[in-house]
Amino acid sequence: MKVTLNNLPGNLRVLRKSKKLQQEDMMEPLGISRATWSNYELGKTEPQIQTLLDIAGFFEVSMDDLLKNNLSEHPQWAQKKPVRYQQQKRKKGLQLEENIAKDANFAAGQEELLQQILEELRAIRKNISQQ
Repeated sequence: MKVTLNNLPGNLRVLRKSKKLQQEDMMEPLGISRATWSNYELGKTEPQIQTLLDIAGFFEVSMDDLLKNNLSEHPQWAQKKPVRYQQQKRKKGLQLEENIAKDANFAAGQEELLQQILEELRAIRKNISQQ
């Protein structure tokens, strides 16, 4: 009996994006090149058993979930907001932070307030990138 890996390509993409990783980012934790990972996501090639076990361990999913289930339909892995929206929010946060930092007209007594605002913006940016 042959096991088909019909859901594997899509699941690999969903899992990678859930951790906000690029294909080239898979080299360090798993030793998988960008080209090889791309072929896995496109369904052109299939990983060997040990590689599948490593991927499942890295993403903390069962082999059943990795191979059989469609993770894009699972609420834990489904992205809540489109990536484009997240990138726009991050960009706006960075622009606001840069504009505040460029404004050199703050009085010496307001420097502490400026630092607090910058820290809050950094926290907001971090929260947005983790969503």
